[in-house]
Amino acid sequence: ENIGYQVNPVLEVLEEVSALTQLDETQRPRLEMLEELHAYCKQFIQDSRNWRQSSFENDWAIFQRNSDGIYDPDLSKRKESWQSKVFVPITPSHRENIHAALFRMIVGARPMLEMRARTTQDNDQSQNVRDLILRDMEKTRFEVELNKVLDDATTFGSGFCRIRREEKREERKVRNPMRRAVNVLDPQNMQAAFNGNQPVDGFVDTIQEVFTFKGTRMEHLSIWDIFPDPKALTIEGNTIAYRYFQTLGDIVKGVSEGYYFPESLHKLKSGESEETQTDDKQITEADRNIAPSNVVRPEYGKRRECFEMYARLPKKWVLVRGEEIDDPDKLISARVQFSMDVVLTVDVSDEYDGEPPIYKMDYFPVSGRFYARGICEMLTHIQEVVNETVNQRIDNIALILNKMFGVIE
Repeated sequence: ENIGYQVNPVLEVLEEVSALTQLDETQRPRLEMLEELHAYCKQFIQDSRNWRQSSFENDWAIFQRNSDGIYDPDLSKRKESWQSKVFVPITPSHRENIHAALFRMIVGARPMLEMRARTTQDNDQSQNVRDLILRDMEKTRFEVELNKVLDDATTFGSGFCRIRREEKREERKVRNPMRRAVNVLDPQNMQAAFNGNQPVDGFVDTIQEVFTFKGTRMEHLSIWDIFPDPKALTIEGNTIAYRYFQTLGDIVKGVSEGYYFPESLHKLKSGESEETQTDDKQITEADRNIAPSNVVRPEYGKRRECFEMYARLPKKWVLVRGEEIDDPDKLISARVQFSMDVVLTVDVSDEYDGEPPIYKMDYFPVSGRFYARGICEMLTHIQEVVNETVNQRIDNIALILNKMFGVIE
């Protein structure tokens, strides 16, 4: 008992720690499953990244330079300062012409989609279905995203996109009418009130949560952000993940709505915004002379690097919200969002067929390889030969026109 003495603050801290320990004991099985899942996800990303680096990324950097018309900096370092380093734009011109032809072939027709009923019926709805699909394609800026996918497909061989259904709500300023009060002594006013036509005396602006987007969303995924299973040849039936950035405000909103796990906010709320470009993309930015930047952002605007993975995982890793589990090790199609620090959320995949909603467009498929062959790969050696032939001619002309003599006594 505390009789005339102050309570020891150390005892208060110990009581709080004891309470937290007891709380963790009740959540320990769930936390252990999430830790196992997180370790698996991080290891998958690391394995896929190592496989990409050793097999493709050096070639991708060359393909991107050839597509951009940039002379190889490694070859440039081996040359003398007076030697020519001209890049002959064979690859860019071929790629741009083929890219434009493919884009025109896919979306050049107006309307770009036609639909007819299999049998003639009085209540034919095929045109209505077509109009609804075209409207969704317009809202998601299908042509813009397709152009990005084609750009990757013609440059690297494969382009990726994600197609999903999205309902987005955000706070916006809404103007609401201020209608005149009903006067029970005025029959004309009463009749207008019954018809919902009361006179408007003014408007008041309020901040309300409204739908800002509701429909199908198509998103281009850069080939640098895709992490496939190293043993996979197709997306279907295999594990695949992609990298994306979201703000701390998005994470706070996800936790408040009960979609993200509360512990994810605890681990991600501290630290600076992740503004530095990822290592694999820094080479391309350096080749394009894009300087690194560090933007100052508000607290909820700080960026966090996250991953979204689609895989068949054990039920014990997926059903962690108290669902009944018949066989803990039985595999189930799942969708996991995580960072390198914590799992944000894990759920059973809402795709009907259980396959990832990630789609790949190949320019020239290669048997036995996940990534296809693009225009830049086909022209790699031709581009090198043409570049060096032209540079040698320029160097020879420079030597002939600028003859120098040395006298040895």
